[in-house]
Amino acid sequence: MKISVAKFRDVTLLPFLAFIFAFFIGGVLIVLSDAVVMGQISSPGKFLTSAGAKIGNSYLAIFQGSIFDINLARDSGILNGFYPLSETIVTSTPLILCGLSVALAFRSGLFNIGAQGQFIFWRNWCFLYRFSLPTNSSIACNGGNSWWDPARWNFWRNCWLAQS
Repeated sequence: MKISVAKFRDVTLLPFLAFIFAFFIGGVLIVLSDAVVMGQISSPGKFLTSAGAKIGNSYLAIFQGSIFDINLARDSGILNGFYPLSETIVTSTPLILCGLSVALAFRSGLFNIGAQGQFIFWRNWCFLYRFSLPTNSSIACNGGNSWWDPARWNFWRNCWLAQS
């Protein structure tokens, strides 16, 4: 039991400290970039009060814009307050998948695979699928892969023709 507690502490201590340090550095950058707060540095009480308010409002805006907005929940129900979280997931999913594809390629020994071009092409392919193609989503998801392997174009074109 003692070993597992020590191991848990060793595994969680560094990420926790990194998280706290990131919030601290972010707060310092917020204060340094605001001319009004920096103008009150001669009065420590006003400076600390305005710096704390500016940091708190900034982090509150980040939370409301990405996870939960109390104003949306108050107006139209508690579940609608999580609308920013759904938009965060929708926006971040392609970026996470693109990062995973690069990590997989790096892990297998490849490098410089052009992830940005694949991402842009995949995004455009999904847009095309969403608004014009009467097919299933496998063509949209694999369209980005066709960017680097033109031999797949015939395969996906034949799948699309077979479904229509």
